[in-house]
Amino acid sequence: MLWTRTDALGETSAGGQTALLAGEPTIDEELGGLVLRISAEAFFQTNTEMAERLYALAREACDLHGWSASSTSSAAPARSGSDSPGAPGTSMASR
Repeated sequence: MLWTRTDALGETSAGGQTALLAGEPTIDEELGGLVLRISAEAFFQTNTEMAERLYALAREACDLHGWSASSTSSAAPARSGSDSPGAPGTSMASR
């Protein structure tokens, strides 16, 4: 559970101060066979069915195969508690 304080008038956590009150600071979400570790600061499409379709279109457009189809870097998937050089606030997690 995260608690964010901000002076903004809208429903946003951007620019606020966030504290972890309970639980883990990230969640793991499976998307197209990948397990993504997502932080509160990360952008993540909550409609996972459409996100999977979008990822598939991007893979197809980039003609990605094998490991390159599931990673933005040549590094191995992140282990529990570590970060990947992908999008800010996200990393790949192994189970």
